[in-house]
Amino acid sequence: MFNEVNVYLPPKKYSLKIALVYPSTYEASITNLFTHIAYYYLTENLGALVDRFTLDNPDRGAVTGLSLKDFDLALVSISFELDIFNLIKILIKNGMNLRKRGSKPLIIAGGLPVMANPLPYLPLCDAVFIGEGEILLTLINNLFNEYGIELFRESKFDEFIHELYERTGSVHSKILTNNYGRLRVRKSIVENYSKVNQPTCLIRSQDRSPIYGDGYYIEISRGCKWLCTFCLEAFTTYPPRYRDEKSILKLIEEGIKCIKINRVIFYSLSFFDHPKADYLLKYLVENGVKFSVPSLRYTTLTEERIDAIALGGQRTITIAPETAEKHASCLIRKELEEALLKRLTSYIINQGLNVKLYFMLGIPGESSNAGKNIGKLINEIICSTKMIRKEQLRVTINPLIPKPQTPMQYVPLILKSDFKRRINDVRASVNNSKVRIEVYDWNHAYTQALIALGNEDIGKLAIDVVLNRGSLAQFRKYAQEKLGYNEFIFKIKEPSEELPWDNIDLGLRYVVKSLGEKLIQAL
Repeated sequence: MFNEVNVYLPPKKYSLKIALVYPSTYEASITNLFTHIAYYYLTENLGALVDRFTLDNPDRGAVTGLSLKDFDLALVSISFELDIFNLIKILIKNGMNLRKRGSKPLIIAGGLPVMANPLPYLPLCDAVFIGEGEILLTLINNLFNEYGIELFRESKFDEFIHELYERTGSVHSKILTNNYGRLRVRKSIVENYSKVNQPTCLIRSQDRSPIYGDGYYIEISRGCKWLCTFCLEAFTTYPPRYRDEKSILKLIEEGIKCIKINRVIFYSLSFFDHPKADYLLKYLVENGVKFSVPSLRYTTLTEERIDAIALGGQRTITIAPETAEKHASCLIRKELEEALLKRLTSYIINQGLNVKLYFMLGIPGESSNAGKNIGKLINEIICSTKMIRKEQLRVTINPLIPKPQTPMQYVPLILKSDFKRRINDVRASVNNSKVRIEVYDWNHAYTQALIALGNEDIGKLAIDVVLNRGSLAQFRKYAQEKLGYNEFIFKIKEPSEELPWDNIDLGLRYVVKSLGEKLIQAL
């Protein structure tokens, strides 16, 4: 169906069948590194039959054509809150009884939204894992080696989940809450990051390309030292860790040979925080390897680094100043350095490259003129450059979505009327046909906030809406009218207030509360 390479044919002898479920498109699934890590690790270490399911391949495995019900275990990767609806659709397509779990396969979900707040996902999964995926894979491997296939039988599901919790304390499940009361769950992380599993071969389709384009995907760091107050990934993946440069270069050398594409795509929350970032780029340029780096913190950029990125073949540099107001920028721990931002964006454009800027509205401490100030900053950037083609500068503006386990969990979502007014201010201020301004839909942001800050009732509501073929608009309406969630989404939460996900310990509770107090004071 997907004309894949670098995949294993089903082994002739196996006792365990494991499904990897990515509730989004196939292209997104092969962009997700855990898809590759889990596929190769489980196949090579357990000799298991491993297959993959996506939204566009929901009811039969990409390799075997088997139904999800044929598998013993299903590992679900949730990358975004709205994936919950796609997961429900996949489970329905496979004839799952969503209102009563306990039949094959045992479903375990993970991912950043799940780690931050597992409650909405509990009604449709048997368990959620609060930690890094490599830890879960090692646990599965150890349990299989100790107990064999017997522990993976339907009759042993409860025992399997208890074993996971007893060994890590990083599993949340309704099965466990019966015995433990309000379950206390702590995050599990990989300590020796340089030795974390990263496959040299990646699954590739000859017909479809990954979202970020084709190349060898490699994560060179995990976590981020900056801890911007809105960033879910920074707070869930903390502490920052870096893969050593020798391991990186060895993996790259082997990886580009395997996939036969002379290009590297780096995964990192802040690329130039890596102590050997400049050395890595210099090495790749000298050896004729193309590369792409992710969104960059502009205060870590220089003209020399921009030149190095251009030599690697990247044509667009993405920068996220988030706000055009000094006070608000300090509160989100991304202090605005306006002169530096203008100088760097001007340099990028004058070199013939493209710039993509990300902003948010609804940041605590921003003024009612936040939209006008974003427009003013964009105009000043335009005036300082000589754009030679349309859309050489692109701007994306999102509502700030409060996320659990971040200081923004105490902050209300911006009202729709305020967001629309400030967006109109931006558009009215920027009068240049060469600039493209994209705006994230407020209704989608509101839906994300409902799931991100929701409890089990939100998960049950999502199931009901999908089963009845309802829309996202109906989901929002029922969340307001039947569950009364508007009050929770749009109110200020005090740091002393107990929140539904407070039993999940990601290791930064004190930091979240102390930064949250400063944000509340700015409202």
